Amino acid sequence: MTRRSPLTLLATVAAAATLAITGCSDSGTTTTTPADAPSSGDVPASTTTAGQPFKRELGPTLCAIAPGVCGAERVKAPPSVLADPQQREQREKKVLEDAGYVARLLNEYWTAELQRTWGVTFDVPGTFEAYRGPTSGMTCGGPIPPEQTASNAFYCSADDEERVAFDLDWFQGYLADYPGGATTFLILAHEWGHAVQDTWDEQGIDPGANDYRDEIQADCLAGVFLHASLRSGALIEEPDDAPAVLSWLYSAGSSQWLDPRSHGTRQQRQAAFILGYNGTAKACQEGF
Repeated sequence: MTRRSPLTLLATVAAAATLAITGCSDSGTTTTTPADAPSSGDVPASTTTAGQPFKRELGPTLCAIAPGVCGAERVKAPPSVLADPQQREQREKKVLEDAGYVARLLNEYWTAELQRTWGVTFDVPGTFEAYRGPTSGMTCGGPIPPEQTASNAFYCSADDEERVAFDLDWFQGYLADYPGGATTFLILAHEWGHAVQDTWDEQGIDPGANDYRDEIQADCLAGVFLHASLRSGALIEEPDDAPAVLSWLYSAGSSQWLDPRSHGTRQQRQAAFILGYNGTAKACQEGF
């Protein structure tokens, strides 16, 4: 994606994916997943919390509809590209420029959307920062172990520490794989989704459950924002953006770091993003 044409490939996938999103069943059980679903170790033991079913079921995996786009393994840049210090510096510069730009867009969009739809004021993250790799001294209502900062991005909702932070090493690595930088926009849109949830919570608006559904709800809100930004022309799609977005959601739902029991499965994350991309923030707020 470039700063400052609607999606083509991703829009096509999104339109098709609406066929896979169904209403909640009375029994609270999930739709049967197709053959390419992850093993049982990738799927939460239950789709319920305290006996309550999902508000909305997310149906067959998106990979059954567009396997060439969403199920592919992440493209890996040649080691020579990753090792080149000049190219790394250029990637870091682009990440920081893109991140600063999208942070402004996110604050503007959610300030307007939360006021328009719910009549509330968006609690804008007080700080936005980048760091490199395992970092000591990071706090969020208490110390964050350095190993948890590596290859990560997070939103902190603790009083007086409300902020979004991300690992610049991690982001620039994705940029080597997908030069359009869509992962920068996607991951930050997800983190701002948590800031939206925090605003809902502060205002007494039900933001959803306090479990991995919060994470897939944030994916849904990221879809809402990215579609709105592409539709308005604030962001412009580049050829590798759709594979970057969908493959990241695919891999993030099954990685060791992002345990599906805390962040959702690959199918749930993709389907939630598509729900938001095709829908509204209200649908995300009510759907999880």
